[in-house]
Amino acid sequence: MIFTDQYWLGEGVFKYYGLSSLADRYKWPKNHPIAFDETVAMKLNMQESWSKSDLQQREELALYVIREWGGIRGNSKESITRYSKIDPDKANFPCSS
Repeated sequence: MIFTDQYWLGEGVFKYYGLSSLADRYKWPKNHPIAFDETVAMKLNMQESWSKSDLQQREELALYVIREWGGIRGNSKESITRYSKIDPDKANFPCSS
């Protein structure tokens, strides 16, 4: 397990940190535009979704993540296709379980 995984999972020297303790340590402003719990849930499921998808489904997933969730509108079709061809077994998603 890499060091950053230990941080996100709250393991080892990071036992008081990690995503599971974030709600206890930080309170989001009431009108904050990010739905934090939904974002974390999406990240936790991303690896599995990517692994089970074919190339066309990964392109759709990449478009959603980049444009809608990330708010980045300027990626070219070629960039999206290149991202979509990343080997699912080697994709480095944060928060993978």
